[in-house]
Amino acid sequence: MFDLSIQEATLIQRKTEEIKKKLDEEFIKYSPSDNTIHITVSISRNIKEVEVSENVKINSIISILNEVLSKVRYIFEIKRAEMLQEELKK
Repeated sequence: MFDLSIQEATLIQRKTEEIKKKLDEEFIKYSPSDNTIHITVSISRNIKEVEVSENVKINSIISILNEVLSKVRYIFEIKRAEMLQEELKK
């Protein structure tokens, strides 16, 4: 177990929130090969925009959203860990 002081724990929590805000400003754009759906998601896993062609059924978007969010979740965890590690070295 870690033996952190309240100050250290508070610092880590604050840095984690700052990192999340930074990653909320980085985006991934995704489109399947048929270009019927365009999705923009922030690295912090917030869906920013979904554009759909008229002929696309709403249910077909769900699997694509899940795929995109899964990829972004992975990227988020790695970037957050790297950024937090850098901040804690300072």
